[in-house]
Amino acid sequence: MVYNNTKNDFLVSFLISAFNEEKYVSACIDSCLTQTHENIEIVVVDDGSTDSTADVIKNRYAGDSRVKLVELPANQGKVNGFNVAFENSAGEYLTIMGADDICYPDRVAVSLDYISDRHKIICGNLDTIDEHGAIIEKSIVKNNYVETDFAPASLINDPKVYGGTILLERSLAEKIFPLDSRLTHEDWYIPVKASLHSDIKYVNKSFIGYRTHRENSSFSRYRHKTFIPYEQWLSLKTRNIFYYETIIQLVQQYNIDVNTNNIHFVLGKILLLTKKNRLNHFFKFLPYAEGAKSRALFLLHMFPYLIYSLFTLRRVAQYLVKKIAG
Repeated sequence: MVYNNTKNDFLVSFLISAFNEEKYVSACIDSCLTQTHENIEIVVVDDGSTDSTADVIKNRYAGDSRVKLVELPANQGKVNGFNVAFENSAGEYLTIMGADDICYPDRVAVSLDYISDRHKIICGNLDTIDEHGAIIEKSIVKNNYVETDFAPASLINDPKVYGGTILLERSLAEKIFPLDSRLTHEDWYIPVKASLHSDIKYVNKSFIGYRTHRENSSFSRYRHKTFIPYEQWLSLKTRNIFYYETIIQLVQQYNIDVNTNNIHFVLGKILLLTKKNRLNHFFKFLPYAEGAKSRALFLLHMFPYLIYSLFTLRRVAQYLVKKIAG
């Protein structure tokens, strides 16, 4: 692709995977439509929502050809939704948006200014916002990330790219998509895979408002709760198995010069919380536990309900401290 002064002509596709986002999806789409870069399309995949997400989109954007809605008959997961959105997009450049987030008006225009033959992927800073859109914290990315190392090994050890701030060239995206639908932390994985084929350019400017609320898909949705049901806790704790296995495979496939001991240790702890082959997992991953404290913690993971009890006691203690201090 040749880079010149006609970047305003490039079509930019917003990829949105939405599941039960009737409260926030219109704010997300509106923020994409009000970009200073006008040549855009918004591909929204309704991932089998059981609320009125699809109806909200149909009713509000029925006459706007820039908004494309793809409805899936059943929920197949956020990552699959992004894959479907990518398949139905046509843009020379792509961004990935959370259906409950908002992007700022110059997000695309600024990103395109930094696109080059060397940098085919751009990322930036972000603010956190509450459920009403008010800013909770501005520019949450650390200042020392401005000139930081975005090499694959660095990103594996310290995920520092927020997926919702990314804009990347389609030729690069084609080396990443389709994503395995079993992946979690796809916003960590995409920069790692992209960095194998292009340098990443960080722009120290907030591109999006990342919304935090009780319906977030991540563990953070439970930050206000002192007690989390054991089954839900176990599901959230063990859902990242495939992600860590994939990263280890990526390191081996591309001969990335990184020490994966900590990744193996984290993976081992998660596997011990599952029911299958617990003893085999213990002896396989024990060598990755460095020091007596780590080995003791690793052993405790043989007893998932004990770990859950300690986790709950810690949250109760934190709650009481806040209650007393307040």
